[in-house]
Amino acid sequence: MIYNSSTKIANILENEEATAVFDRCLPGLKKMISANPQALQLSVEQLIRYTRNPKAEEMIVQINEALAPLNEGNKRITESEAAFIEMFAAIAKTEKDRPVREACHHQEVICPGQPWLDTKGDRIQAHGGAVYYENGTYYWYGENKEYTDGKNGIWTWGLKVYASKDLCNWEDLGYLIPPVLDDPDASLFPTKRVDRPHILKCEKTGK
Repeated sequence: MIYNSSTKIANILENEEATAVFDRCLPGLKKMISANPQALQLSVEQLIRYTRNPKAEEMIVQINEALAPLNEGNKRITESEAAFIEMFAAIAKTEKDRPVREACHHQEVICPGQPWLDTKGDRIQAHGGAVYYENGTYYWYGENKEYTDGKNGIWTWGLKVYASKDLCNWEDLGYLIPPVLDDPDASLFPTKRVDRPHILKCEKTGK
């Protein structure tokens, strides 16, 4: 856990030192939070701006400076982060042990409003995606929401990519970028909000 003004209040309060900084720099706000538990999901900066304090910018700088020493030395893993890492490891194992399946699904039309299945019969997971075309093949890539249920904290489980010749039948090519499962500060940790990915082709390298 990296502690700064972008850290969620819930994570701040998991650590005694971070909580002490919060109480010192933002006196009275913890009492406000106790009356509104939903505020625990706000970041420190969001909470400060929510109060409409005219010195909000100064307060954000102040708390960043006060929290900075907590980030020195070994990386801290909070209780909630450790629980996520354990859960993600279990999901990854299940995914790894999943038997390989052959193509078994073909469709002639696109059916709006119905789940769109890939050539193996699985639901396509390329949300917030985009399509790239090259040499007669379309590549559809986007967020993998296979394990997202709105309750378990998983926002995106890596980015997946599919290929098609006809824009109707899509072959799962696996991960364009896999999730990072053991570093809560990584932007691809499943609880982070990775949205609407885009790729560019380098004219110089062809990659």
